[in-house]
Amino acid sequence: MLENHQNFKPSKRQFVSGLYRKLPIGFVALVDFLRSYHQCLYRDIPIFVHVPKNGGTSVATSLYGKRILHVKVSSLNKFLKIFHLSNRTIFGLYRDPIDRFVSACNFLSHGGTSTVAMDYKNYYQNYDFESLDSFIQMLTDIEHCKLDYVFQRQSEFLSSDFKIFSIDDIQDLQSLGIPINTRFDKINSSVKKFMVEDLSAEQNFFLRDYYEQDYLFDNVVKRHGGALL
Repeated sequence: MLENHQNFKPSKRQFVSGLYRKLPIGFVALVDFLRSYHQCLYRDIPIFVHVPKNGGTSVATSLYGKRILHVKVSSLNKFLKIFHLSNRTIFGLYRDPIDRFVSACNFLSHGGTSTVAMDYKNYYQNYDFESLDSFIQMLTDIEHCKLDYVFQRQSEFLSSDFKIFSIDDIQDLQSLGIPINTRFDKINSSVKKFMVEDLSAEQNFFLRDYYEQDYLFDNVVKRHGGALL
């Protein structure tokens, strides 16, 4: 991943994280699932799918009392069946892919937020990531599966079988059938160095093509129309 850069020197946190991720992928996926959803094994509460940069820190903290990890849909479906949780309410939030991309750039360029740290802070702050174009160039240079999770497609985490709501509906989840009795504060909000309006027409075209699979969820959200699925 990014640690393969010839001048990259990992921190202790990055070193430990790197060792953990080199364990058998099935074992890592199981541990991540249990760390995130162990409460669901003995409590009748929904399964919230935490897509990076989609307001998930706020929702997970309200629902589970803590942050949860980003478990990909392939692993999630597998373990939901193993632990007999497939009949639970499973929901996630969808965000316009370009808006999410710009949010991710802001998150990384500022070294994370006061509540959410990042593993590769010194990489993004030490190298040339001073413009949106530099982040877009990274999408073309690095294999998608090796990108930071914040840049990976939402289709890696969501499924059309789940209840998918727009991030714009985050304050209305209770009225939409999700048992969350709260108003959400923006816990993991980044300072806005970059704006969607800063993107050129060419950059917009590239990103729409790159995240083409994610735009299919646009239709799912619109079809459900914010109603209980």
